[in-house]
Amino acid sequence: MCARLRTLSIYLFEFKLEKSAELGMAQIHGKDYFRKYLLGGKQIVLMGANFDFAQGQVTD
Repeated sequence: MCARLRTLSIYLFEFKLEKSAELGMAQIHGKDYFRKYLLGGKQIVLMGANFDFAQGQVTD
């Protein structure tokens, strides 16, 4: 998990290799990565992403 703290928002990313973005989102929710930021008063943006090794890029 990667967190980026900004003035108005917090961005949480979960990157997967050869899996799916949905699986990344499920992990963010399943492990409650966002919970420690809830009381901070900032907007929390959750993002799951998949990296396709063969294509060498993020596919979803």
